[in-house]
Amino acid sequence: MPPYQSAPPAREDERTPRPKLVDHAVWLTLAGASIGAVGTVVRLTTDRAQLQAMLDEITEGVPDAPQIPFATVVVGAVVGVLLLLGLFALLAFLARGGRNWARVALAVLAAMGAAGFLLAVAADGPAPVLMWDLADIAFRVAAVVYLFRPESTAYFLQRRKR
Repeated sequence: MPPYQSAPPAREDERTPRPKLVDHAVWLTLAGASIGAVGTVVRLTTDRAQLQAMLDEITEGVPDAPQIPFATVVVGAVVGVLLLLGLFALLAFLARGGRNWARVALAVLAAMGAAGFLLAVAADGPAPVLMWDLADIAFRVAAVVYLFRPESTAYFLQRRKR
């Protein structure tokens, strides 16, 4: 008998440990979504004139359009922001669990957000109100980069095989 016994062969059903990059991507996604939510609420509550102009533009040309109270718009927007925050949190935690479709959904949402940001900059120029959007997009794009690194991709591929 040899002095040292060899290790038992690795089982095929053993899980690959989750890379730290996936955990970091979850936190980056949550941070970006939170910053975006705070920025939206701040923008809605501080720039009443812009919000009223937007409401007037929406109802322009509509006969007998009802007047929408400012508070109703803000409450609706806050509810919408909270729902989006919940969606990003759900997708981030599903991606953390190895769901590849959640990783792809986060990538698509980050790409759409980046495109929207670039269109806003092209339309308005580098406006100070866009700093919230820039921070949001920077965090979410960094999260997507982490989710598609080779070690993260190996984790998602291994989870898919189960």
